Amino acid sequence: MPQLTAALVQAWEKRAGPAVLGTCDREGQPNVVYVGSLVLEEASRFVIADSAFFKTRANIEAASRAALLWITAQWQAYQVHGPIRYETEGPIYERMRQWLDPKFLDTVKAAAVVEIEAVYSGAQRLL
Repeated sequence: MPQLTAALVQAWEKRAGPAVLGTCDREGQPNVVYVGSLVLEEASRFVIADSAFFKTRANIEAASRAALLWITAQWQAYQVHGPIRYETEGPIYERMRQWLDPKFLDTVKAAAVVEIEAVYSGAQRLL
């Protein structure tokens, strides 16, 4: 899997507000949700804590792909595309439980992991 460049990591670190996660069901019906509990791990994947997904969880379990969108304080938008999977145990899940806000620990169900395949800013492919 590709890794984000230093400039893209910096854009991630300077994001403003939550990110937006998009998935699709088996029929191609899209679903988007705001996500605030997430981290960039090893510059190659995003790990998102699932404490309240419903449609998103069903889409992930149906082998959906994902788009993750964020915006910087300077209004520069970035979008990552890639496969998404669900992890309910193992190293990624355990690391997520370490950085997750303690108020969500009782409700977290899994780690949704988006592997980075491509990155866009507007119509320009950056990676």
